[in-house]
Formats: sequence, C-alpha cells, structure tokens
Amino acid sequence: MRQIKLLVWLLVVGVVSSTEQLQFLKNFLEAVHKERSISTILLIQRKVHKNDFLHGLYPIFWPIICLDETKRVELVNNFNKDFLALVYMESEADTLLLSALAADLNHIRDARIMIWLQMSPSENFLDRIVFQASKQKFLNLVVIENTLKTRRFYPFPQPKVQVIDKPFEEKEIYPALWRNFMGKNAIAVPDLVPPRSFNSFDPKTGHRRESGSIYNVFKAFTQRYNITMLLKWPLIRNTTQEEIIGKSVRGEIDLPITGQLISFRHPNGSRSQPLLGMTALSIAVPCGPELPMFDRFFLFYGLATPITITGYYVLLNTIEIILGTLSDRIKRHPRRKKILNLVLNLRVFSCILSLPTPQGNRLRSVKGQLTMVMSITGLILSCIVAAQTSTILTMKPQYRHIKNFQELSDSNITVVCNHLNYLTIKQQMDPKFMAKFMQNIWIVNSIEQMKMIFDLNTSYAYQTFSYKKDPFTLLQMHTTRKAFCRTPGLDLVSGLAYTAVLEKNSIYALALQDYTLKAFSAGLVYYWAEESIRDLISTVGRTQFEKLPIVIGYQSLKLQDYNVCWKILLIGGALAFCVFIVEVVVGLINRRI
Repeated sequence: MRQIKLLVWLLVVGVVSSTEQLQFLKNFLEAVHKERSISTILLIQRKVHKNDFLHGLYPIFWPIICLDETKRVELVNNFNKDFLALVYMESEADTLLLSALAADLNHIRDARIMIWLQMSPSENFLDRIVFQASKQKFLNLVVIENTLKTRRFYPFPQPKVQVIDKPFEEKEIYPALWRNFMGKNAIAVPDLVPPRSFNSFDPKTGHRRESGSIYNVFKAFTQRYNITMLLKWPLIRNTTQEEIIGKSVRGEIDLPITGQLISFRHPNGSRSQPLLGMTALSIAVPCGPELPMFDRFFLFYGLATPITITGYYVLLNTIEIILGTLSDRIKRHPRRKKILNLVLNLRVFSCILSLPTPQGNRLRSVKGQLTMVMSITGLILSCIVAAQTSTILTMKPQYRHIKNFQELSDSNITVVCNHLNYLTIKQQMDPKFMAKFMQNIWIVNSIEQMKMIFDLNTSYAYQTFSYKKDPFTLLQMHTTRKAFCRTPGLDLVSGLAYTAVLEKNSIYALALQDYTLKAFSAGLVYYWAEESIRDLISTVGRTQFEKLPIVIGYQSLKLQDYNVCWKILLIGGALAFCVFIVEVVVGLINRRI
C-alpha cells in the first residue's frame, strides 16, 4: 500500500513539475517576444530524443523549425536573426548540439539562444557549456535548468554564467552585452600605409605617436565600447595588406587597422560590413610642367587681344577724323590735317590706355563727347587687361595632362598599383579594356606605392582611392604646384563602400558596425581623415619625403615676378622717347619750311 501511495505521489509531483515547467517556458517565450519580437523558433535536440519538447505548448503562433545534430541549415541565407533558438539537453553528451547550432547560426551568432537542461547540471558541465559558447562566439545565451534556475552567459571580459534570481523582472532578458566589453583585450595590427595608419610626429612633444584615418576610428571605437586595444606592429616592416587580412580571417588578429572594398571582401571573412567611407578607384597621372611667363601671356591674350585693341584704335581714330572734319566744315574752320595723326593719334592712344586726356571747354562739343566715349571704352579694356594680368602673375597654370584612358594608353606611361587593388580592378573591369588601355602595370606593395607618391616620382601614374576630402587631394591643396592630377575621365570604378575587415562571426562585428554607422552619419569619419592628413603633413616635412612642396598660406608677389612688366614698360618708354625725338625733328623741319 505504501508503495502505491509513493508511486501516486511521484506521479503527481511529476505532473505538477511538468506543468510548472511548461508555464515557465510559456511565460519566458512571451517575455522574450515582448522584449523583441520572435519571427521563428528554432528547436534543436538530439535525434535519440523522441519526445517533442514543445508538445505541451501547442498550439503556439510562432513558426517552428525542428533540427537535430545531423541536419545543417544556413539560416542566414533564409531568415533574419529575430528568431529564438531552443536547445534541449538531457545529458552531458548533448553539448555536441552547440557545435551543430553554431553551424546553423553561421554569420548570425548574435541571435538569441535558450538552453533547456532537463537535468541538474554539475559545475563541470556548466563549464563545458561556457567553453563551447565562448568558442562558438555566442553573445546572447540563457541556460534554464529543470528546477527553473536561470543563468545568463556573460562573454566579457572572461566567459562565465551567472544566476538570474528573477528573470521576468529583469529590464531585458537578452541585453545587448556587446555595448560594453568590460575591458576585454583585442589585438590590433596596423598596415602602416599612410594615411590609414602611420607613425606621426607630434611637434608639441617632439615624440612620435600612432595616427591615421582608420587608426583614429578604431581608437575611438575601443574607447567607446570599453575595449583594451593591444597595438602590435607588424614583425616585418613590409608586411602586405593581404597578409594582415589573411591573419584576421584566420582569427590571429582581432581588429586589423586596414580596410577592404565591400564588393571584393574576403570570402572567409565576416559578413558584417562596418562602413568606413565611400570611394572610387581612379588613376592619378603626372601634371604638366609649369608654364613659362611668355606662354602664360600668350595663353591668356593670344592674338585676339592685340587684334581687338588695334581694331578699337583704328575704329576710334577713323571716327574722330571723320567727326573732326565734319565739325570744321560746319564751323567753316578749315584746318590742315597732319598725315602723322592718321597713323599715330595720341588722344585715342591716351583714351584706350585709360590715361588722362585734357578736355578744356570742348566737353559739350562733338569731339568732347567722342573723347568721353573713347575714355570709357579704354577704361573697360584696361580693366579687362588688368584682371587677366593679375591672374597671370598670381596663378601658376600648368601644361595639359592626361585626361582619359585613350591618352593614357597613347602616352605608354606605367601605372603603379598595389596587388590587392589590382585584383579588384581585374575582377571588375572588362579584360579587353585592361588589355587596350592599361597595358603597362607595375604591381608593388601599398607602402612602396605611397613612398613613390610622396617622393613625387612623376615618371609613373598611380592607382589611388578617390573620395570626398581624400588624402591625395588634401596633401596638394596648399602646394606651390600640383605634382599629380586626377580627372573623372580616369575613374576606374566608382561608388564603392570601403569597410573594415573582421574574422567570421567576430564578437566585435555588431558593435563596430553600429559605431561606424553612427560615426559616418555624424561626419566623424571625414573629421578623422582630415586630422590624419594634418598629422601626415607635419610628419612629411620631417622625413625623407620632404620634396613635397607644401606651403603654409600663399606666397606674396616679389619684384622678380614683374620682370615681363618691367620689360614692357622699358620698351614703352623707349618707344615714347623715339616718338618724342621724331616730333622734335618734324617740328624743326616745319619751322624751316
């Protein structure tokens, strides 16, 4: 009889316990859905477990996907990460389900996971769960025992599980733990390619420090999300960008201070794309040499300006002679016209050159009004000529450079390109286009390419990135002359997103993507780029790249800049003296006659 009572009591306790578990599970699902909607439930349990874990909750309004350890489905290709993964375990051997779950959650390891333990786990078993969760880079994981004791997985700074006394009274059951990494160490390696990352010279302290546009982004990111960045310089100075990306994909580097084009990202890297900017691939060609002063004057004035002034002089001179003759006939004051005035009319010359012309009491006469018209015409001409001359003396124009790919091909100039960008261009461009217009390509590493640019090696053309306030443009903004030029006709590929490089399922992917999006929207990315350019300019003046003709402000004009003007004035003075001598001689001859 006692045995029957004991059996009945155990059955009653089991039923009550099962009912309590189902109610707790139902409340848990509703609380999680209220916190953030659940689109689908992924139920994964061992194949040997015949019973449906959720049978007592049916019907429920969430779609359910049932898998076991033998089935593989890449959910990222078919579902978003708003689902909830339920892992059912009855024994310690069921930890292999976490490896199967990791394969299903490839690229979306930040999805919400709940592990239901139909057992009382030992500390060793919990440590194995923590180890597997850390190894598989799960970020949102809750463990519930059959006694309804709830534990939350904390991946930072060291992975652990911690008991939650009242889970339904928590602000969030699945908080965004990636917003605070609790000082977790992250290995960062720069590629040392200016202006992405380089050693800059600080004029205030006289010491060198780390700088760069992408370095500044990662530095601010690690400070914002409480990450300890362990900066390790490459063991080999000429470590290529491809080698750093390869080590990052293999998990040897947490935060590589470099980037890649989103359309050509590494196939084994993270699918999260922290945006660092928009760019285009273009060709920078050597600018033409600076024009000599004579060529500048001829370029601006050419033959049109002298012909125009001569035409005005002939027209005004003819009008003055005709009107003067008619006025003398009307007033019956016949005067003898000097033949020299038909060729050299000083009054017309004075008006065209905007020189003072005496009027006397003839302002109301026809000749006086004509003189006023000529003076105004001369004033307009002199203003135009003065503006053009000022432009010639202050600007430093250069000869025409290569404008398009046809001219690039005809010039037979060698284009210097780094290996990673060359592969990008080769994949994106038509092979016929490459064979026709880019036959001469020299592939070097990124550091060597930047060194050649800073050395102003104008024997080659260079493949560069082109975007708003890019370093190539800012470095030459205040130079005395342009060493390299770019035009839209030499753009290879435009409208490309430049993103950070991370390993697959990186724990930093979600945080970095969130931060870079906010920084890019606020304009901080461009601000850090300008700051790195200022550091680069300060550093360039103190390194071997000192040939870059950087100036602070604009240089004032010197007397030597007016050599052509002095020569013109000297010639004009000599002509005036000759005219004066001729007038004196003609006057003496007329007196003798």
